[in-house]
Amino acid sequence: MLLQDGQLERRRLPEGELIFSQGQKADNAYILASGKIAIFKMVEDKKVHLATLRPGALFGEMGVIDGAPRMASALTLAPSTLVVIPEELMGGKLAKTDPFVRGLITILMENLRNVHNAYIVRPRSVQDFHKLLLDNAEQLRHFAINAQHVEDFPALASALDGLDASIATLGEVAEKQLDRRQSSVPDDSSLL
Repeated sequence: MLLQDGQLERRRLPEGELIFSQGQKADNAYILASGKIAIFKMVEDKKVHLATLRPGALFGEMGVIDGAPRMASALTLAPSTLVVIPEELMGGKLAKTDPFVRGLITILMENLRNVHNAYIVRPRSVQDFHKLLLDNAEQLRHFAINAQHVEDFPALASALDGLDASIATLGEVAEKQLDRRQSSVPDDSSLL
């Protein structure tokens, strides 16, 4: 927020203060004047650390620019001072920017959002692989229906039904393994 003298608001926060949460509407961006900030997101009920910000860092800007909900949360790791950049100020500055540059910023933000949305914790157990297969099969069916492939190609619909049945059988096997630790393997990128 702009103060009466035209200066930007400075916010002093103690260690452990949540600045914003994943999924919230973005109304301000911030510059870290002093302190340290953690940026993290929840993925499959796990807290995933994305970055540690140091003084001079700009953060929280994407949701302000494109109006999408916050894709991560921000938390102070030390007493911190933030410079608050209101949505109106950022929007006004962007409106004066060359249309090509605005378009490029939009493309880069969309690409970054896609990377964040695609981020998943690597599967390490039968249950994890079952959930991953279930989600992918659902997306495949949704794609096929929207692309009208199911009506055009009965064999595809039949294959999807067979896939659903196989995934259901895998789910039954996974359910019998009550202790995930016994069916887990180390996090190994060679599995993907």
